[in-house]
Amino acid sequence: NKGSKKEQQVEDDFSNWSGEESSEFIQENGVIATIKHFVGNDQETSRECSSSNIDVRALMDMYVEPFYRSVKYAGVASVMIAYNAYNGIACTLHPMLKDILMNEWGFNGHITTDGNAFKLLWIGHRQYVDDHAMAAAACIKAGISRYLDTYKDEEGNYDFSDIYKFIKPYYSAPDFMT
Repeated sequence: NKGSKKEQQVEDDFSNWSGEESSEFIQENGVIATIKHFVGNDQETSRECSSSNIDVRALMDMYVEPFYRSVKYAGVASVMIAYNAYNGIACTLHPMLKDILMNEWGFNGHITTDGNAFKLLWIGHRQYVDDHAMAAAACIKAGISRYLDTYKDEEGNYDFSDIYKFIKPYYSAPDFMT
């Protein structure tokens, strides 16, 4: 495994408490801690288009527990979502963001994409959306509040009207978007 293993200690089931303790320490010193990568990010090869297929018991006992501890006991303020899909659904759009993180655990901090995860919804995980506007709407609906991406389309243009037409059924848009 290369690259991100050093930055994902919260995901290590043998050190469930290290993410919690690290989050507490960081936030006690006035910095927002971000735990990552929720959930099932246990490979580097093709992670941007692969699915981690994990049964519910293993998910809850091994993968989710460290995140739970960081959210419930350390009050972590930010959770970064994994690139991969979990059981066939891109983590960036997965219902567990709202079902588990927000509703069950009461998390009200930032849920953020990893770099380029937004764009991967129509390039890497092609089955999810057709373009940037649909990706933005789907992310907002799923509970994403921060992006390490851009809303630019393939030509480098911002098109808030396209994004607005997809989110209109769910949210009121600011005047500049209508």
